[in-house]
Amino acid sequence: MKKDLHYTYELINSKDNKVFYVGKGKHKRMYVHYTNIKNGKHLQNKHLENKIKKIIRENHKIIYNKVIQDVSKEVAFAKEKELIKLYGLNNLCNLTAGGEGGSYFGRQHSEETKKKIGNSNKGKKKSLEAIEKNRIAHLGKQDSKKTKIKKSNSQKKRYENLEERKKVSIRMSGKNNPFFGKKLTHKHKEKISKSIKKLYTNQEYRKMISEKTKQGMNKLEIREKCAYWKNKKQPKEMVIKRSLALKNKPWSEKRRNAEIERKYI
Repeated sequence: MKKDLHYTYELINSKDNKVFYVGKGKHKRMYVHYTNIKNGKHLQNKHLENKIKKIIRENHKIIYNKVIQDVSKEVAFAKEKELIKLYGLNNLCNLTAGGEGGSYFGRQHSEETKKKIGNSNKGKKKSLEAIEKNRIAHLGKQDSKKTKIKKSNSQKKRYENLEERKKVSIRMSGKNNPFFGKKLTHKHKEKISKSIKKLYTNQEYRKMISEKTKQGMNKLEIREKCAYWKNKKQPKEMVIKRSLALKNKPWSEKRRNAEIERKYI
């Protein structure tokens, strides 16, 4: 039936008359990308979304061109692949070489596609509105145990790579650190303190921390660490700061004096 027939289309930028996207669909499919963005919705293809937003921002128009129409889905897919190959994937906003359809469920991006998505998102920061929207969307939600394990394993695998760890360290050092130059308010500190104290009233939690500590550091490592800190000298400023803090501590006189008399450079 004619209503089930498909077409292959091109989206063209009126600024330079260049094709920036090739797709396949039926009915009003080729207009959906633009309509969704105008209605404040996001596209699965961020590269295409950014391109259309730029065209709108620069007051240009999108030219719609049906290359073939009233054909079967297979023919439309084949034409889509042919056109993407003709223009070159790197010159388009398409994420793949075409022929797969709109849904990505059960499939994986190729390395080339991953790289393209990564490059399109580099240097971008989420707006405060987007961050707040995301926060509200996740309120009251918790990851399943399976998801938590998956995330944990992913991070562990990532940080096994020393080069990756070094990159993260450089990226988060000094002024690049989001907390650089900031200090916690007294109210915030109290909140953290209460939260930690509450955790440690749970015997199961204390037992778990104890076991993890034992697993993570054997006796020899503990001794070496203690020996290291035993011979480590602290700057004068640190000692003064500690001595002032100790005045309000409910420690014995002997311990307080021992802490104050620690050697410094």
